[in-house]
Amino acid sequence: MIDADFQQLINIRLHDFFSQKTAAVKNWDPRLTKLIGQIQDLTLRQGDRLRPFMCSLGYQVLGLRQLEPIMPVLLSLELFHSYALIHDDIMDQAQERRGKLTINAYFTQNLRKDHLASSLSLLSGDLCAGWAHELLHQLPQNEAGSQLKEIFSRMEEDVMWGQVLDAWGMQEKTEEELIRMYEAKSGSYSIQKPLLMGAILGDAKNTELAILSDFGRLAGLAFQLQDDLLGVFGSTIKTGKSNTADIIQGKWTFLIAFTWEKLLLRERGRLRQILGISEAASEDVEWVKEQIITTGAKMKVETWSRRLIDEAKLLIAKSSWANQQEFVNLADFIINRTF
Repeated sequence: MIDADFQQLINIRLHDFFSQKTAAVKNWDPRLTKLIGQIQDLTLRQGDRLRPFMCSLGYQVLGLRQLEPIMPVLLSLELFHSYALIHDDIMDQAQERRGKLTINAYFTQNLRKDHLASSLSLLSGDLCAGWAHELLHQLPQNEAGSQLKEIFSRMEEDVMWGQVLDAWGMQEKTEEELIRMYEAKSGSYSIQKPLLMGAILGDAKNTELAILSDFGRLAGLAFQLQDDLLGVFGSTIKTGKSNTADIIQGKWTFLIAFTWEKLLLRERGRLRQILGISEAASEDVEWVKEQIITTGAKMKVETWSRRLIDEAKLLIAKSSWANQQEFVNLADFIINRTF
């Protein structure tokens, strides 16, 4: 759904950016260039460039097409995504990301020192966050630039709070509390905030910003719900990550929350004994997947996600934007994606 030419453009510019960073430290220590190489490899492998694409859609609402004026923001959003992925993989102790080792797993295997590997991984993520801010400083010092940086800061804080709640655990929280965590952790920075950042740079008015904000909220939640489905039932070849990790890490997703509501007391006890156990037997993990299906939780999440996308499409149908069809295509992509 995301234009291949757009993806290639972002990949080329990211490659150029990493080349500049590598050149800047090549005379320091070869280990620094190796670390940048790991960040570059993670960032460029299999990425769909969703967040820069969202920003470009927002920018083009009123007919603007040339992307060069907003290129620093597009690259900044992708580097911020890498930062979030790297730190997420550390917290989840994930081994695989986009079909290859996570940065943390790479350093753990090569250095055989867990604490050093975690430290280098944390610093890799921090570098990405720093570079994201560095790129934003290339924006003109005007009202639009100030507004964009304010949104970026809110997005950054939202992700942190969402990650805190996710790490602390959301067991038996209310639906409203889970939605708030979802919106903060993923929906806000994947869809909504990039759309608004692009629209502000494209000189969109309050009317357009309000529609984009509502569209981003609905589509962002649907995006995360689809992510949950792929995290349990997706193809590991297509997603590039495990389809058992959410269960053995004890993620309290809506799939699990809706399943929990329907289980008997004894079954709840078994579920509680399996969730979050890294050594859980494969038959226990499969039992959880079966319960998600038989209780109707999977269908409930799928139906909810479709309803959110339908609502998002209705919002776009009321607009007269130059790129209206691209938003419809985006909505379809979110609900139908397999990676």
